[in-house]
Amino acid sequence: MLLEECDLPGSRWIEPCAGDGSIIRAVNDARSGILWSAMELRPECRADLAEATGHPARVTIGDSIESPARCDVAITNPPFRLALPFLRAWIGVPDRLAVLLRLNCLAGAARAEIMRHTAPDVYVLPNRPSFTGAGTDSIDYAWFVWSRDPRERGSLRVLRPLSRSERQGSEDLAARLYRGRQ
Repeated sequence: MLLEECDLPGSRWIEPCAGDGSIIRAVNDARSGILWSAMELRPECRADLAEATGHPARVTIGDSIESPARCDVAITNPPFRLALPFLRAWIGVPDRLAVLLRLNCLAGAARAEIMRHTAPDVYVLPNRPSFTGAGTDSIDYAWFVWSRDPRERGSLRVLRPLSRSERQGSEDLAARLYRGRQ
């Protein structure tokens, strides 16, 4: 749904917290012509990422917080506990940074400086994702999209609700993302 509403131009994309490549596969289902790179801490994910990217040499096993990479688009779902250090490292590096986060990431003194001076566009998911495949939690989520150039105001949009069949596919993706973080 994010790709329906948000212009994420360019062909050089990276998934900095790639897990098993679920986001890469989902984007590839909706769009073609992307030259992917992937970063992941866990070496056991290398084979899945090589398959997802189609370019084994473009898979890096290492800490993406320590080595943000220039590209057209970085798109990811980092572990929430690492969201703040991830944002501090990556905002301003790619042309566009799209990060799936809890909606409450907008609040909090620790994140206030980022949100005030490098304001993202926020795309709220109207259907809560099920990250385990066993139903949803009580948390609302959104895609936060930053441009490289800092700004003090962003926009807020609510994405279209998913149909029942789309929700099943979305729940399958969310469950794969969750398992990839374990």
